Amino acid sequence: SESPSSLQCIDSGFGEPRVWTYITPTELEQFQHMYVMSDFHGRLQTTMALLKATGLFVDTKTEGVLKWRSDSAANNSLIIVIGDFINGGNESIEVVRLFEELRKTAPAHHRMVLLIGNHEAQLLAGFTNRFANPEMKKSLSQRSVRNWLGLSDLEQGNEVTLNNLVSAPNFKSFTDSLRLGAVVGRWLFGHSGYFGISTALASESGKTAAVC
Repeated sequence: SESPSSLQCIDSGFGEPRVWTYITPTELEQFQHMYVMSDFHGRLQTTMALLKATGLFVDTKTEGVLKWRSDSAANNSLIIVIGDFINGGNESIEVVRLFEELRKTAPAHHRMVLLIGNHEAQLLAGFTNRFANPEMKKSLSQRSVRNWLGLSDLEQGNEVTLNNLVSAPNFKSFTDSLRLGAVVGRWLFGHSGYFGISTALASESGKTAAVC
């Protein structure tokens, strides 16, 4: 209940539905399968392979894009993704695009819950010095990615700031959908590492805000 010492804590409205996802034991009974995964860190092919291993997704004609299987209605499934979609591999934006499209197109008998990780928290809190520019430049060299972000009007090779990225409509829709945690039946799911970013990054950047 106490804020970190000497740091100003951003009020995230703990306990409110917009921050947490709640699935009661009764609601949980409608699902035959539950898949829990995390830490994709910009590695698109690994992400796609893991998702396809559930049997719920198939490739499309568009590279880097999956779709829900149309014949999976008998296997009502809950997918919980516990953050860290970005920062590490060379395809952070492609991984975000994949999950945002799957979230939007989830059939009624399936549900996909997306939680925030410490790397997304760092980006949204403005600690941008922890992000590798080469990977972002590689992603932004792909025309399809720039079009999806709404940055197609920028010339190829132009520098795109992280502020441009986080304010792009589809990217913002994705980050707005992220929840802090999920209470699912008798389980609690959440990503570790939030307070690990506070002291070091606040000291390094001169900022006093910590992400709760």
